[in-house]
Amino acid sequence: MDEDTCDKIFEPFFTTKPVGNGTGLGLSIVYGIVKQHNGYVTVESKKGCGTTFRVYLPLTGQAPHEKVEKPTLPAKMGGETVLVAEDNSEVKALLEDVLQGYGYSVVTALDGQDCVESFRKKRDDIDLVIMDVMMPRKNGKEAYARSKSSNRA
Repeated sequence: MDEDTCDKIFEPFFTTKPVGNGTGLGLSIVYGIVKQHNGYVTVESKKGCGTTFRVYLPLTGQAPHEKVEKPTLPAKMGGETVLVAEDNSEVKALLEDVLQGYGYSVVTALDGQDCVESFRKKRDDIDLVIMDVMMPRKNGKEAYARSKSSNRA
């Protein structure tokens, strides 16, 4: 990576990928987690030669906690209807499979505008909406605002 890219790689939503191929949240999340644990991350990069990331975390004087087996309760199976708005077909299919596996009915939307339209048509049946933040034709925030305002009608 060149120096300008290295200066931006930990910024939220910064990505070198084309639109639709990544959110740019990966490195900013890693950076945030490391900082929360009083550590730091360094990056060394030379264009055409590769990049090295080093994560430094502080040592602790505490002994590791002994794992205690907690009794597991059976998961409550759903029966509610969930609207899933996700433009990535693989992520949408995964969410749909998992939710249906737990007994939920799933309505899917391709993008933000489709989410608003689906919500308007089925608002009395929808119990929960799960939506992507970055979607075409309305981002998650815009789709939420439009759906919320249509719910008052």
